[in-house]
Amino acid sequence: MINFAHGGEVRTLLTTDTGLIRDPEVHFDGERIVFSMRKDIEDDYHIYEIQADGTGLRQLTSAPGVADIDPFYLPDDGIAFSSTREPKYCTVSYTH
Repeated sequence: MINFAHGGEVRTLLTTDTGLIRDPEVHFDGERIVFSMRKDIEDDYHIYEIQADGTGLRQLTSAPGVADIDPFYLPDDGIAFSSTREPKYCTVSYTH
């Protein structure tokens, strides 16, 4: 994360030694980030969300043999994403 309010300070919010993190999308309020991650080569991609300060990591989707990628926030606070499940484009609504 780059914090332009603090002179461009760069801070790592999440790392993985065995997996891959991709597709980060910042919420309209700038306080949350949704992204795709697989924990290791055996895992599928799932949708996760983390607070912009690096706290509160939570997994939002899960299904064996299914990859969920490219999430983005909707104006109603839902999240849309692409998936290998049917239909290919999905949305998820949740309570913070």
